[in-house]
Amino acid sequence: MLGRAFDPMRPGSRNYSPNLAGQVDYLSGIGGMIGKNPSSGLMQYGPESVLRGQNVASLFGTNNYQTQLQNFIDKQQQKKDAGKNFSQKMLDKALAEKKTFFDKKADIRDKAKVKYAAPTYTPPNIHSGGGNGGNQGQRDAGPGFSGRGTAAEMGSFRRGGIASL
Repeated sequence: MLGRAFDPMRPGSRNYSPNLAGQVDYLSGIGGMIGKNPSSGLMQYGPESVLRGQNVASLFGTNNYQTQLQNFIDKQQQKKDAGKNFSQKMLDKALAEKKTFFDKKADIRDKAKVKYAAPTYTPPNIHSGGGNGGNQGQRDAGPGFSGRGTAAEMGSFRRGGIASL
């Protein structure tokens, strides 16, 4: 019951992270980025990540790869700015890891935009005449019909009358 209450991948738990499942899927597809600790069985960041050894899911942590990565970058940058001992190589690797992650997110977003693009509406052309020179393709509205109608002809519909119900 306690494990269920603090499962960051289960909606409704106290520390639920909606992005974590997708982040784990992304990292699982890259060799050495994520794995299981052989002694505890917990999921940890692998040797190819700058976050190596840190738990992916925890009771009190961020449970978010992007946030953990940014926290690591911020700490390295603070050490650099303060003149303390830090690894420029690790900072560069972290920045590259972040860029790769965001580029992948952008690719996914762009594909989704194309896949779910809103359809465009083209109104039917009710005035297209067919051959024979007759009224084929035209609506027969009786004498005085002049097409789509003017604002006066539209009456209350144009101003949101009955049509707004």
